[in-house]
Amino acid sequence: MAAQIAAVRHSGAKKEVDLCALTPMSDADRKRQDQAWKEYEHKVRMNKIIKQYDTNNTNKLEKDQLIELLTAIDGSTPAGTKPSEEELDYVSRSADKSGDGCIDAAELEAALGAWMTYTELREGWDEKLKKYDVSGTGSLSRDEVNEYLKDLNGGKEVKKQELDMVMAAADVTSNDQISKLELSRATAVWYGYVERKKRSKFCVIS
Repeated sequence: MAAQIAAVRHSGAKKEVDLCALTPMSDADRKRQDQAWKEYEHKVRMNKIIKQYDTNNTNKLEKDQLIELLTAIDGSTPAGTKPSEEELDYVSRSADKSGDGCIDAAELEAALGAWMTYTELREGWDEKLKKYDVSGTGSLSRDEVNEYLKDLNGGKEVKKQELDMVMAAADVTSNDQISKLELSRATAVWYGYVERKKRSKFCVIS
């Protein structure tokens, strides 16, 4: 370091460049670097999972391989219990953005999130659906979803744009209804939205 400083002092032309090179990393740079590293580690984890279940080396999980993965990580049912066709369809629709019928590393996080959110409270979704399905159709209409969200919102009215946002994100079958499976997604979307609003208010106050 002493030699570097001496070189800077004796070279006016290189002074600015060398001083910049000696400047410590800023907090913003460090945060960006940390975030980039976390994203890299996450990508590595997703690729490892794909590799573990991708028995034919396509770098994607096909239907039977996805079933094996979902079966392995489901702690809400007896070991070896496979997802139903309805459950499998829900997970695929939630994550398969490319529409090729498979789940790749970029889609895996969405698939895992949809499945684990549902299975963690599997029994509770039946009770919630029964409570809010006043029309008895087996799924929730927009008005029924609105009542559900209002309860999650502490009894306060839910804005139309908020209801639209939840419906757009949770209605994976695009039938303007929310099924039991989709209700878990709607709940996660709502709480995520509330959390983002809290952080936004905190930043403004700060």
